[in-house]
Amino acid sequence: MTYTILESHCVFENEKLKEVAVLWDDNGFVRATYSTLNPRAGYTNLTETEGITPQLLQRVAGGGSYVDEARRKKYFPGKRNWSK
Repeated sequence: MTYTILESHCVFENEKLKEVAVLWDDNGFVRATYSTLNPRAGYTNLTETEGITPQLLQRVAGGGSYVDEARRKKYFPGKRNWSK
């Protein structure tokens, strides 16, 4: 499946990618998922040598953890038509 990426937020630490959050369209609603370096069973995680590519954003959209309320406000503030 190909996701329509609306926005992304990338966090670096010591010049290495630490976290990626992606906002994507879900048939008129929006969803947000994220991935980090910390492995979580069943979810996509980042590697220390990873670079930002369209393929990475698609992978995070499809296999990342759903953002919690704190990350939602931090990375994607503003009124949005969030999916349930």
